Amino acid sequence: MLNIAVAQPHDINAMLALDALVTGAPPRQRSIAETVHRQRACVAYINAELCGFLLLHEHFFDYPFIELLIVHPLYRRQGIGTALMRTAETSVVSTKIFTSTNTSNAAMQQLCTQLGYLHCGTLSCLDEEDPEEFYCKYLA
Repeated sequence: MLNIAVAQPHDINAMLALDALVTGAPPRQRSIAETVHRQRACVAYINAELCGFLLLHEHFFDYPFIELLIVHPLYRRQGIGTALMRTAETSVVSTKIFTSTNTSNAAMQQLCTQLGYLHCGTLSCLDEEDPEEFYCKYLA
């Protein structure tokens, strides 16, 4: 059974391990820890196993921004990303929420479209060969 909750300090090590597994890069220890301590991170567990997490911040032109969404490869296409995004949407007090993903990340682009996010721009030069696609969703 899927359980979504606000991340707690005891979740950080599992989040770091999942970040490293999925990205193949050194985990974003400071960013993840700071977001957890600000209570702006959500975790998804299935039977006590971390299967995904989301980081949210509010310093994108004073709007909420989903900075990072990671779902364990074994749990993808099971609604976990959707559940985490919807949790983030309901946790903010704003008229809109933003997120972004690389052009190469078709799965995240498809998720954004399915959840009613509108493509609102492309930014080159962050990752030299893979532009960043920005999305916005108007909240009721």
